[in-house]
Amino acid sequence: MLLADALVRAGRENASTVHALMRRALVFSADRPGLYDGAAGLLVVIDAVDPRRSSLAQARGQLRALLAAAIHNAPPPDAGDPDTYDLLYGVAGCALALRDDEPDALNAFLAYAERLADVVDERMAAPSRYRAVNLGVAHGIPGVLAALNAVCPRPHPLARRYTDAILAMSHEVGGARRWGSLWEPRAVPSARRAWCYQTVGVAAVLYDRAVLDGDDALRALTVRAVDALLHGEKDGLGRFGPSLCHGRAGLATIAWHLAPEGERFVRTARALAEAVLGEYDEHRALGFRSDSADGVERIDFLDGSFGIALFLADAATGGARGWLPLLGLLPD
Repeated sequence: MLLADALVRAGRENASTVHALMRRALVFSADRPGLYDGAAGLLVVIDAVDPRRSSLAQARGQLRALLAAAIHNAPPPDAGDPDTYDLLYGVAGCALALRDDEPDALNAFLAYAERLADVVDERMAAPSRYRAVNLGVAHGIPGVLAALNAVCPRPHPLARRYTDAILAMSHEVGGARRWGSLWEPRAVPSARRAWCYQTVGVAAVLYDRAVLDGDDALRALTVRAVDALLHGEKDGLGRFGPSLCHGRAGLATIAWHLAPEGERFVRTARALAEAVLGEYDEHRALGFRSDSADGVERIDFLDGSFGIALFLADAATGGARGWLPLLGLLPD
């Protein structure tokens, strides 16, 4: 749906194609509420394609009810089990998709996020071997802040609590903050660059919070963190694959997101987009090799060719990216 919509906006496809795909896509299951291949993701896609909410009122209502139930019936938060709370499959993704459409569910999510923050605090205060806290945007605590960014667009003490906790789980390297996949106090994180885990994705979520709160100091900190890895590392960006999840398309998406911070981010986004396009292989069934270890070509949004194609379509046209919430970011 998203790719077809991007092609319609680019004048390369007929609007009836999107309508037909929307009708076919309205299939969802109560046991798959998540943001990735679940009801939450479908609701985000529908809102991205039809931001004025002029259609599909019944389907939207059913999706909202399903997501509200998932939040109300969520198991207790467990910092050791990301599936209970994370952005892709857990409560955070459900809340991000709902935003403030269901006040009771929103209050339930805020209470849930408060309990999870207590659990994280307990882990941080425990002996070091028990301190493992997942720091991925996809599967960790920053994904919960991404949901809070969506449901609390004004300064909120719980969003501040998560912001402070994430900052406390960072290391300083060369004057810039850096995050690992897990909080390990004695292990300085590598310079790995990706949306899903580590510094670039985490800083992008914190950047959104800084913009919402008007927090200039936090904004500068996050820009410096991304800047250091996209522009300060000597090994360049050549060894990354093309995907959104942990490849160049994801890095370009974040660089584009930070375009208000300077022309260097625009240049980086453009260079990365050109590198992704340069990896297109007409002899491959799906056009792009997979980033995965098994080398299997994938059609997925995060790891495969559809996500790459959507990224390229919007990069070529400069179209507004209403689908950024699928990455835990505020939409254009």
